[in-house]
Amino acid sequence: MGASSSAATVTAFFFLPILTRLYSPSEFGIFILFQTIVSLLGIILIFRLELIIPLQKYNIEIMERFSLSLFIYSAFFVIVAFAILSQSSYQNDIILLIGLREEIYWLITIGIIFSSINAIFTSVLTLKNDFTRLALYNFFFIILPLVIQIGIGSILYPEMGLIYGNLLGQFFVIVAIISLKRKLPKLLPFRQFLKIIFENSVYITHTTTLTILSFIRERSIFFLFSTIGNNDIIGHFSLARRINNLPNTLISGSLRQVYFNIGARAPRSSLKFLVIPTLSIFFASVPAAVFWFQSHSDILITVIFGQSWSQTAQIANVLIYPAALNLFTNWLDRSFDLHAKQRYALYMELIFSLAIIMTLSIVYHLNGQFIYLIGAFSITSSLYYILYMVVLFRIIGLPKKYYLIFFILSAISTLSSILSLIITEVLVSSTFLIIFMHLFFVTIISCLIILFLVSAVNINIPIRK
Repeated sequence: MGASSSAATVTAFFFLPILTRLYSPSEFGIFILFQTIVSLLGIILIFRLELIIPLQKYNIEIMERFSLSLFIYSAFFVIVAFAILSQSSYQNDIILLIGLREEIYWLITIGIIFSSINAIFTSVLTLKNDFTRLALYNFFFIILPLVIQIGIGSILYPEMGLIYGNLLGQFFVIVAIISLKRKLPKLLPFRQFLKIIFENSVYITHTTTLTILSFIRERSIFFLFSTIGNNDIIGHFSLARRINNLPNTLISGSLRQVYFNIGARAPRSSLKFLVIPTLSIFFASVPAAVFWFQSHSDILITVIFGQSWSQTAQIANVLIYPAALNLFTNWLDRSFDLHAKQRYALYMELIFSLAIIMTLSIVYHLNGQFIYLIGAFSITSSLYYILYMVVLFRIIGLPKKYYLIFFILSAISTLSSILSLIITEVLVSSTFLIIFMHLFFVTIISCLIILFLVSAVNINIPIRK
């Protein structure tokens, strides 16, 4: 399943150069804003109750009936709520305030229902340990909407093509998967439905709160951009984050579960012997890659994604700092579970979310220009990830001397990348040759450092049988 998600992420990224040539940054911005509203309301609608479904404390039949009841009740509620709001004089004011068109109103309703189906159905497949179908479902749920978006953009080119393509793709995948189900379960009696919810109220009080805070932290800036009439900046900002977070998604998706599986069978005190060499490799290579990207981002992004997306490079150069810091420790977040320190993660998430919201609000009222908002977001996020890194190192029990070692590795990596660029510019004059030669030198130097580290470190982790 992890391989399928990674494959879908990479495949989706390779679709982006096609989409960016069919749709403008402003149209992407409207689509991202639409997705943000749908995702937020989808979380609020079912209160993360889909997480109850895979629990082993109930049998499969009851949970299948619970999942169908959860969807029916939530869909009924959202349709009634939006129908009532559509008759209100506030409907147009709300839609226009966040920078969307009036016709998107009912599309948001459909999007919320599809989002709920996706969350619930994923949990049902997890309950049944049907990971093959789950992997295929996740893959096509990401890829098919992209294919339809490209088709609509190529043939019809409507302004709403991204939204229509996304909803149509999700609809076809959902229908195809549900059609494989020969018989739907019966609805759970409402009293029993409520009983299960109250028995697992922690998902409403804690998990939902944490999810919403995290969501607001990551996407509140979109609403600020929309209120100052910069939907195109939302498009640039979103693409910049996708570019910067691609390595993070692939690495954390690959290492997180491996680290957790080893940590679950090894003594907690020995985990640092796994973490130290892995982090050493990251600190020896990531800073060099960051400098390489910043040195050539304007050309790379313009060539790959089109001239209209050249402004993305400026934003990506600012956002790459928190993305790189997050890359170092995102795969270690399961340490909170291994060491029973989940409350620390909750407290940090709460503090960081409030800090982001307060910082963006202050900057927005003092100076509403988007570049200041992006700068404030990047600085606050970077400070948080540094704090997050230190807390994780303390939980793992990493000796403090490695803080200095990691800093020295980062400095060596960065300096090697700078020197490589200087040498490359002296040797060749072609812009594209400079880019590839610089990448070649950075890769060679990083590999030499990593080979030295691997040969110098002996990893011996006792595993409990």
